[in-house]
Amino acid sequence: MKMLSEIDKNYIKLMTIAFVIVSVIIFSTLGCFSLDNQRGKKKMITKKMAIDIADKKIKELNYDIQTMEIYLDDGNSKWNNYLLASHIEKDQPELVIPLKNRIYWAIYYAPRLHQYGGDLWVFVDKETGVIITVIQGE
Repeated sequence: MKMLSEIDKNYIKLMTIAFVIVSVIIFSTLGCFSLDNQRGKKKMITKKMAIDIADKKIKELNYDIQTMEIYLDDGNSKWNNYLLASHIEKDQPELVIPLKNRIYWAIYYAPRLHQYGGDLWVFVDKETGVIITVIQGE
């Protein structure tokens, strides 16, 4: 068995140190890139979070959640259909102005028992979770 010379031992130490330094530099650089990507992305409020926020608000308004159906979808189609069918934008623009240029969840609460009124919309900002506005039925 051949013994390593002092030069070979120093060379192995030097290469090991170089490998560790290069590895640390590479991994720290990769870590910075992923942090930069995470900083650039805004964390959006999920459906579940939006419903929890809206539920809290309607409880504050003295609605009984147990007697309500909740409607929520990714494209706010129920709200968009309501806008098309109603004249709210023309007749009561002050109700929809807060929604302009915002990204939001439109959460609709309707009484399980069919009745006139008692329904409401809660609009939750998708980026901040702040309630933008609430529109209550008659």
